[in-house]
Amino acid sequence: MKYTGQVSQWKRQLLDEGIGVFSVRERTQREQDALQTDLFEQIGRLKMELGG
Repeated sequence: MKYTGQVSQWKRQLLDEGIGVFSVRERTQREQDALQTDLFEQIGRLKMELGG
């Protein structure tokens, strides 16, 4: 197989971090991080509109 090294790396990563894929807490934290990023972007745009 041409890509055995890559497949082995993915397998190792899945075994090490796979539980996070199904973890509610992990998903919730990612969602909160994304929301925070969006809010900071909105704040930045509003500050620019206000000249601040």
